[in-house]
Amino acid sequence: MSPTLAELLAALPEGLEEQADPSPALHQMLRDLTRRPVPVGRLNRLWVLGSLPAKMALAYLAWWLRSRYRGGRAARTGAE
Repeated sequence: MSPTLAELLAALPEGLEEQADPSPALHQMLRDLTRRPVPVGRLNRLWVLGSLPAKMALAYLAWWLRSRYRGGRAARTGAE
């Protein structure tokens, strides 16, 4: 049997409404972000290539190039 809404609300920890205001921490985080340099160098651009979509694109490119190489090689030898 699934619990009722009243049971779920009673199971919550006390003082959830009394948590600190996140705005000072948020302002500090935004202040730190504005001080970061813009990524314009070679190393920074290379670091961006380390992202998952870029790695997936490079893996697909490598697979495509490999399949082209195998396709030409198989055509010359007559076997797949």
